[in-house]
Amino acid sequence: VMDRCTQAFARWHCRAHALASIEVTVMNAFVTRYRPIHEEDQLKKHIDGANVDGSVILALPTDDPFEGGALHVWDGKPQREFVYRMQPGDAIFLNNAVWHQAKPITAGTRWALVLF
Repeated sequence: VMDRCTQAFARWHCRAHALASIEVTVMNAFVTRYRPIHEEDQLKKHIDGANVDGSVILALPTDDPFEGGALHVWDGKPQREFVYRMQPGDAIFLNNAVWHQAKPITAGTRWALVLF
């Protein structure tokens, strides 16, 4: 799964930045779990790091369907806000230094694989 994510990110990043190729190195890889419990229901607005080319977020399958949990992204100049209601199997690629936030879930369990 990680290899497919990094290959897809490399293709996206090269198209977005008019590059012939890029070597993708994953500095951090982890699975996040969100539950409708205080301090476990969301991830506050943040960036994934200054020394990365970008990030991959892959929504993973769950046996406990969730409600809420949209991904908010602030990008561009002038800055615009985007809202993605990711479902299992959806992936999003973010450039470096892009602010984003996993909004609270209200039911179920949401899982995501994060690479940067």
